[in-house]
Amino acid sequence: MNSRDFVPDEIWLRSRFAQRRSAQAVTAGDGHLWRSDREIRPAAVLIPVVKRDGELTVLFTRRTAHLHDHAGQISFPGGRAEPSDADPAQTAMRETREEIGLAAERVEVLG
Repeated sequence: MNSRDFVPDEIWLRSRFAQRRSAQAVTAGDGHLWRSDREIRPAAVLIPVVKRDGELTVLFTRRTAHLHDHAGQISFPGGRAEPSDADPAQTAMRETREEIGLAAERVEVLG
């Protein structure tokens, strides 16, 4: 089978997230937007994988044009952590609910 023919399914996706992985925080910023005079603000996003018509799709949002930061960009739902958030998953879920109305009860966090 050619790698271009591979279509990930739910079983494949679950197996990829079955083992815990860790990652180092990115502290170099995001290129030209990095400002050394500003503290890095913890944030988290949700990468919603939705099953539609038997296929997995990824949900993106488009940020509104009037926003000060990242106006009009395509993004995953998420944002800045609040002190009341227990962990990045809770940050991502709270922000997702605020941005697109997706309730945490409808989400299974895989990783």
